[in-house]
Amino acid sequence: MPPPPSATSRCTAPFVGQGFHTLKVDRNDRNRLIGGTTHGLYVSTDAGATWTRRRAQRTWAVSWSPSGGASAEILAASGDGVFRSTDGGTTWTAQTLPSAPAQWDRLAVSIAPSSPTIAYAWGSRSGVAYLYRRARGTWTRLTNPPGVNTNQAWYDWFLDTAPDNANQIYCGAIEVHRGDLS
Repeated sequence: MPPPPSATSRCTAPFVGQGFHTLKVDRNDRNRLIGGTTHGLYVSTDAGATWTRRRAQRTWAVSWSPSGGASAEILAASGDGVFRSTDGGTTWTAQTLPSAPAQWDRLAVSIAPSSPTIAYAWGSRSGVAYLYRRARGTWTRLTNPPGVNTNQAWYDWFLDTAPDNANQIYCGAIEVHRGDLS
């Protein structure tokens, strides 16, 4: 068996005492990383040697447009909503989700790999689930999966889009729900 690859610890300052929810690598620049933690959204441009906190709100999920690169769209799901960046994560703009709460118990985002102009957000607040779709630049609220249970939204919540079908999503709560949209 070959020896394990050498590794350098990158989870030191500023992350001591924080929990990681997500870590994404730019497919076109492996030195550009985005981390979502219990204390905010961090960006590294040197493969994790140094980090800059770009948002102070808890960030659960990040979705990067499949094209990658410094100008690719990135969506972040944070305690205070969905935020968008098109400059490699340096600046973030709030996205308006209709009838959304100001704070979330849990939130996830997904940019459709097969059609990056389509994106989804799936969140929970005070026992109420919220599902959104962005198409043609506008976010609209969709009907939730039937019987969705938000009792463990703080723990087992996820969202993903099928790689080959921008209209097929998977929403995780206590159960996994598949949605086929038209």
